[in-house]
Amino acid sequence: GGRFVLTDLSGAHKEGELMDVERKCVRELTAPEVFKAIEEDRLAMLGATASLDIFMLGLLMYEALIGAPLFETYKDVQQACLSGSELEIDFRGYKDYVGKYCVANMLRRLPVDRFTIRDVIVNLSQVRFTRG
Repeated sequence: GGRFVLTDLSGAHKEGELMDVERKCVRELTAPEVFKAIEEDRLAMLGATASLDIFMLGLLMYEALIGAPLFETYKDVQQACLSGSELEIDFRGYKDYVGKYCVANMLRRLPVDRFTIRDVIVNLSQVRFTRG
């Protein structure tokens, strides 16, 4: 038994299972809990969670809606994630309130505050993927 979660596009882990992330691969997992694990030297103890998937999906959704990544560089995302406050999200003129609501709640700093997969499914069908 156990629920599987998507942590990257090359493999899946059961929820809670240690991901055995190598430092060379960590640039692909740009979420606050990953940066915190690196900072506290406990990357080897990082477990797979649905909230990590939701954060990564939020970054992808932002890019799909806006047409550009939220962060220009790895250092930018690292600094934002370790700031201790919620991410500042510039929607660059994108007006759909449901889209903004989804992205903002997928990219919450604390995993417990993020959308669940159920929240994503319920809201995603209402998002307008057109700008203007």
